[in-house]
Amino acid sequence: MALAGFGGIAAGLGYRTRGEWSDDDQIRLMGMAYTSLLVVFAALLPFVVHQLSDIVPWRVCALIIWPLQAYNLVSALRVFRHGIPTAYNPVASILLLLAQLAAFAVLSVICSNLYIESNFGLYLLASVLILFVAALLFYRLLSTSFKGGANAT
Repeated sequence: MALAGFGGIAAGLGYRTRGEWSDDDQIRLMGMAYTSLLVVFAALLPFVVHQLSDIVPWRVCALIIWPLQAYNLVSALRVFRHGIPTAYNPVASILLLLAQLAAFAVLSVICSNLYIESNFGLYLLASVLILFVAALLFYRLLSTSFKGGANAT
């Protein structure tokens, strides 16, 4: 949540205060806000699920988070299809997609119940990967906030 708030402040202090919001900037901000909210939701959801029942919440939480992360992954792939990442650093773009895909894969393993042991570690890994995606999106937004152009890293 703090990433989204600070990202908005950084965007407001940068060249965007003059109303120069490019499509790339808007996509970065929306992606960062959605991913930040997803991390907060993923972090708080186990407490709610545990209070509602006596079951171990990890698989239930993964079943709830999985479609939200699927939407996040599809959104990232859609950006690539439309050619917006031409302004991005290719290494950062590939890292972003790999982290998105890894979080989706870990959540899929939890949902399919393939892992016999406790899913806490896997759920924590998925949450950290989603947090890493949010941090990378924050870095992209911040790195373009004080430049005259819309080039991202």
